[in-house]
Amino acid sequence: MPNQVPWSDCVHCNNKMLAAHKHNASALFWYTQRSHGPRAAIKTSGARAMICSVRSCWKEFVTCFPLFSFSPLAIVSKIIIKMPFNFEGMTMSETLTQDQIAFYQENGYLVLENQIPDSWMHRIRREISRFEDEAALLSESNERLDLEDTHTKNAPRLRRIKLPHTISTDLKELMLSDYILGPARDLAGPNLRLHTSKLNMKSAGYGAAVEWHQDYAFYPHTNDDILAIGVIIDDMASENGPLMVYPGSHKGPVYDHHVDGVFAGAMLPSDNGLDAKDAVSLMGPAGSISIHHGRIVHGSSLNTSDRARRILFYEMMAADAFPLMGSMTRWEGIKDYDDRMLCGRPTLNPRLKDIPVRIPQPQPDVPISIYEIQKGMKKRAFDVIDGPSGQGIKR
Repeated sequence: MPNQVPWSDCVHCNNKMLAAHKHNASALFWYTQRSHGPRAAIKTSGARAMICSVRSCWKEFVTCFPLFSFSPLAIVSKIIIKMPFNFEGMTMSETLTQDQIAFYQENGYLVLENQIPDSWMHRIRREISRFEDEAALLSESNERLDLEDTHTKNAPRLRRIKLPHTISTDLKELMLSDYILGPARDLAGPNLRLHTSKLNMKSAGYGAAVEWHQDYAFYPHTNDDILAIGVIIDDMASENGPLMVYPGSHKGPVYDHHVDGVFAGAMLPSDNGLDAKDAVSLMGPAGSISIHHGRIVHGSSLNTSDRARRILFYEMMAADAFPLMGSMTRWEGIKDYDDRMLCGRPTLNPRLKDIPVRIPQPQPDVPISIYEIQKGMKKRAFDVIDGPSGQGIKR
């Protein structure tokens, strides 16, 4: 094996792969093709990686894997090598169309209907039932489960499952699947790091509102290739508190989310020149996914319908987006940060982008929960439930 070819990790398994030449994606293509088949290789690395790797790494890989030279893919590869065209600069998406990518870049959001198979939806709902049983035994929120203010043991009300990828094997597996990472790679690049995960219950009749805010106001980074993918678990319609966004607001300012000089995790669109009629509801059938940019203004109202509106969020960013001092991003050292890589390779070279920034400090003296932080708002855009009677009262 050539000495100049280093080793790296395969995203499909725990084995090692060759990180050949200068094209990391190329090495990923070759190893994945050999170990997991050409379909997985092309899905993971893309056609550009295949072409670049054929041209720059052919000799190394034939040396390392001589049997590969007799495969049908090798024959096609030899033809590509002799093609006179210049493929440098060519970009091909993995999951999304170019129109979908352009729509996201312009508007800051996207909905992909029926993205998650029914078999996966069954597994998600089974896990939720397990956590609902756990919540029924609690009298107050803990590090795993966030309870509604109106929760009692006699009438258990689960508001959020915290970091579900850490307490559910199924939800971690889904997070690492191409159903989630395929669209994310198309929008934020091949090297992705997890920021957080959460499952908002938004239960029928009392599911709490989330006030208007920008995720980036909570965790400013060196660049804004940051997004959240939401797995829609129940049909999401206008009556059961869908996620709403202000299209294009991801290209505008980072609004002030402070009240009386303390971070409150929310802003009022009407006080910041945003017109309510411009807000768009992200709706779709169960099994769809929503994607929203880290800087887009978004929120959701109280669910007063008779149908739940549960959504599972995976929030992630490009690996070269590093948190700024004062960000609410958890930082426990570079090893822990690199352990959060979802795919691709980590880096020690942050990419800096000229974008607006606000620091979410000082923090209120409350538990680290958006629901608790937003209680610092003196005025609210959405109704809240007050007491066990289940009545919506304007705050």
